[in-house]
Order: sequence, then structure tokens, then C-alpha cells
Amino acid sequence: MPTPRKRTLKGGKTSWQVRFYLGTNLKTGKPKQTSESFPTEREAERFSNWVSAIGPQAALDKLYDGEEVVVVPTLDEIAADHIRLLTGIEDGTRLGYERLWKRSFGHLIGQTRADQLSADVVRQAVNDLAAGKGATGEQYSTKSLENQRGLLAGVVDRCIELGHLTRNPAKGVRLPEGRRVAVDAEDDEDDGEMVCLTHEEWDVLYDSIAVHYQPFLRFLAGTGCRWGEAVVLRRRDLDLGARTVKIRRALKWSSDGNRVIGPPKTKKGKRTIALPAEVVEDLRPLLDGKAASDLVFTAPRGGMIAHRTFWSKNWRPAIWRAQHCSKHTDPACRCGTGEPHRCKVHDVVPPPCGCAGTLVQTPRIHDVRHTHASWLLANGTPIHVVQARLGHESIQTTVDTYSHLLPDAQLLAAEAASLAFARQQGSGIWLSRVESLPDEVLRQLAAALTVEAEKRGVDLGPLAIPAAGAA
Repeated sequence: MPTPRKRTLKGGKTSWQVRFYLGTNLKTGKPKQTSESFPTEREAERFSNWVSAIGPQAALDKLYDGEEVVVVPTLDEIAADHIRLLTGIEDGTRLGYERLWKRSFGHLIGQTRADQLSADVVRQAVNDLAAGKGATGEQYSTKSLENQRGLLAGVVDRCIELGHLTRNPAKGVRLPEGRRVAVDAEDDEDDGEMVCLTHEEWDVLYDSIAVHYQPFLRFLAGTGCRWGEAVVLRRRDLDLGARTVKIRRALKWSSDGNRVIGPPKTKKGKRTIALPAEVVEDLRPLLDGKAASDLVFTAPRGGMIAHRTFWSKNWRPAIWRAQHCSKHTDPACRCGTGEPHRCKVHDVVPPPCGCAGTLVQTPRIHDVRHTHASWLLANGTPIHVVQARLGHESIQTTVDTYSHLLPDAQLLAAEAASLAFARQQGSGIWLSRVESLPDEVLRQLAAALTVEAEKRGVDLGPLAIPAAGAA
């Protein structure tokens, strides 16, 4: 006879649970255990007696005899309500969540009843997504898998909130390693592993892009702006005298699946960015004769630059040209054009030739933004300044994204500890420690000291720090 067990629920409430076996586990062939919960011990004991006297199925029939059949919603239905009721997001974001669910977990387990979701079901779905068994048939990147799991977590939380589940079956399920998003991904923002170009690699890529788009590309690399922020930039947003640009708008998805102009991605996305001198000089001829509301960057024939067109006809061909020297380029080859599928020389686009002066990495358009951040950090720019230029809502986002680009951070920490030890031995040793620092580390340390001094209201006076690249 099953014995009722007392359970303490959230909020201090109690219930009584009766566990019993019903049916067979199809995988193991062993009896399958299930349970029923009751508000009082008396009701639980009565059901236990029924199970012992007439069997579990008859006991369940007796328990629910005359009651209205309760229809448990599917995960698709739960997900639809979860996404519909999300607050603090834009219509385009809501549409993105709907599409994300449909092509991922919705495709695999969307018809599963909410009360039948188990850890094994979640594990199998995650493995299927990693293997390319989603609705699109593609292998997802690590970032995409994380986004999908985050959405599933919200759906599961709603299942628990509505009483269909008592615990989170997705908790502790590890994600497999996703693939890197290749250059042929049209919508590549915030997806996949980042590529940060060196100054030499940037020069190769810049020379490979069409002349018309060189100012646009250098603007992205010199400001760290997102694609959607740059393509809707207006003449009135620029002040070349002050060398600044105001970011106030961005191109994004609407609820009906169309592109619309709205506010930037985050609240801090509305920002003012100082422009490098080279970018200012690029912009001067572009602004001649333009009205305040005219777009700064346009397609060759006018109008807004379309992402799909730019990617297929300019970005992808430029990457191919940057990756192949003249010796490894056949005049009849069309891999470096907007129609690589029409190439009669190669069945598959050849990999980078690897020769000197060529690009070996395969960056996405969004990697130009990452490249900007990497240049700033490598030159000792404080990370909170990088956050402000990129428009990240939280500095934690900046730290999480770019902390691995701070190779000198550990060295700085070690030197700081060493300086503390040196204080105990006199100022002479302390000064010798400072003098032994490499110029780049000294610049980063000076920047950090300046920020901290400003917070404390301490005047450090002028700091004579060697300029980058000085002998």
C-alpha cells in the first residue's frame, strides 16, 4: 500500500503526495512511477486505500469520476502566452522570440503536453538542435543555442507557475558546442564567435571593399556602431567641427516582419561618439549639398543601404578578394563576385590561400564592431569608455564580451601586488618597480589610476606617459 507523504510548498503551504506505479517505461521496460497530490492527509489516505484495493488505474478513474476533463496545454501554447505577455520589449523583439521558438524547440517538442516535459525530453531536443535537426536544418552557433535555451527557460517557468510542472526539467542541461557562424550568414549580429582584425588585416579588408563603401566601412570600424545605427544616420546627427556623431536611431524589425526605424537597441544606445580624424575627412565630401534629414551613407544609386544586398554583392566578394592573392586567383573564377554559385572554375569556394598580405580570418560584418572594441582595449582605453562608445546597457555586457581581449590585465594585477610589497621596502624599490614596467602596461596603469583618482577627487597632476609606439 502506498504511503502518503507530507510536502511543504512555496509560501509555507502543505500538501500530501501519494506515489504509485502505473504503466511501463518504454525505454527501460520497468514499471513507471507517478504520483497524485492532495490538500489533506485524509484525502491522500483514502486514495492510497483505493490503489491497494482496486489498483492504480481504477483508483484514478474513481478519483476523477464525474469531473470535467482538464486539458493540459502544449508547450507551443505555453510559449505563445509567455512571449505575448513579456513586458519591456519592442514588437520586433517579440517577433524574434516567436520565430526563435518556432524554428527551434517549437519544431521539436512544441506539441508536448506541458505536464509531460522531462529532463530527457529537453536533453534530446538540445542534442537535435546542435545536430541541425531544427526547422531550418542548420547547425546553430553557441550563441543561438544559448538564446534558445533562455527562451525555453522562460516557457518552463510559466509551466511551473501554472502548476503543470513541479520542477524545472531543463535545469543543469549542458549545451553542446555550437558551430561558428560563417561569412555567409546574412544576419550575423551578436551571433557566433567574434573575429577581431589586426591593423594589418584591416588594411587588407579595407582595400578589398568597393571604393563607394570604404567611408561606410571605416565609420563602422572607427566608431563601433552597429549596422542598423549607421545606415540610418542623418546629416543632422553629425557635427564635424566638434568631431562627434549622435546615435539616436536604428533600423530594426517590426511586429509584421518589416524593417522600421526606431530607437537604438538599449537605453544607453542613445549616445554621442567622438570621431577619429580619418573618419571626419571621409565624411566631409559625403555631406556636401545634403539636407539635415538626408542619409549620410547611401547605396550607389541612392537610398538606404540594404543589408542583404551589401552582404551578397560587396561584403562576401571583398572577403574572398582579401583572402586570395593574385597568384591564386583565376580570371575566369566568379567566387569573388556576387554570384559565386555561377563559378565554373570551382565547385566549392576555395579556402584562403594563406599567402603573405592576405586575410586568413573570415570576419562577419558585425565583427567590425568587435574589431573597434579590441583596438581600444589593446591601446589601454578604460573598459567603461568602451562601454559608452558601444552603447552597452550594462558594463557587465562589455566585460563578458571583451574581457578575454585584456591580456595585460593579469600582468597589471601582479604588478599592483608587487608595488604593494615594494612599499614595505622603501620608495626607492617602489620607483624601480614602476620604471621596470613596459610602456603599454604603464599606459594602462596610468589610465586606471586617473579614473580612480577622479572618483576620489584626488589631483594626480600631469602624468608623463610614453605615447603608443614611441621609441
